[in-house]
Amino acid sequence: GGSGGGGGGGGGGDGSRSRRRGSKSGRGGGSGKRKSSGDDDIELRDEVVSKVKAGLKPFYLAGRISSKDDFKYLAKKISKKVLEKESGPWSERTQRKIHKYVEGTFQKSFVFQRAAGEEEED
Repeated sequence: GGSGGGGGGGGGGDGSRSRRRGSKSGRGGGSGKRKSSGDDDIELRDEVVSKVKAGLKPFYLAGRISSKDDFKYLAKKISKKVLEKESGPWSERTQRKIHKYVEGTFQKSFVFQRAAGEEEED
């Protein structure tokens, strides 16, 4: 009986350790160019998030995104959509897809404001 509980504790410890390591690597600069598929995924994600934010910024500054929270929500939502469809290294196709999603968001409504039911999803 006792060894089963110990195993669960060990698993939880490993999980929190890897989670902590993951959050640090998300903040890293783009200077380290190690190439493996895991690094490619992280690099692509960082690049997509960065480009999505850059694409949304003019709309935010022009008052077409109603709040900072909505900006963050949109950035996450669009990044997630792009990353579901893209993999591998950064490409012009990825850039076009980001542009399409950002532009499409503001074709629907002049000012983006989340509906009351739309909550952030992680």
